[in-house]
Amino acid sequence: MIRDRTPDLPLDTALRVLDAGPRRRTLRCLLDEPDAVAIAELADRLYRASGPSAPTDASTEPSRLDRHIGLIHVHLPLLERAGVVEVDRRRRVVATTDAADALAPLLSAVGAFERRRSAGF
Repeated sequence: MIRDRTPDLPLDTALRVLDAGPRRRTLRCLLDEPDAVAIAELADRLYRASGPSAPTDASTEPSRLDRHIGLIHVHLPLLERAGVVEVDRRRRVVATTDAADALAPLLSAVGAFERRRSAGF
């Protein structure tokens, strides 16, 4: 996969990318990997990492299949259009671009905000 040499990510695009939890979790997972990740493996990692967080009605929790479909048809296409990931459909892998690396500080700040909020601050 080819890396951008000069990431130019408008703030509005960056905020739209980070607007949804599944996209934030996807980026965190991908930024931890030096190489491309198989989409099926990524979907499994995300499902394991974001399983039911509290006892709830099981019928309201998205299934593994629902999350996989959302990743493939909603979140990865948006991340790709924003230029933060490259998806190789032939090989069925995904990797981050330099633009995703540029998002890391903002992603970290959002993570800190989420942790403070969940701690009741």
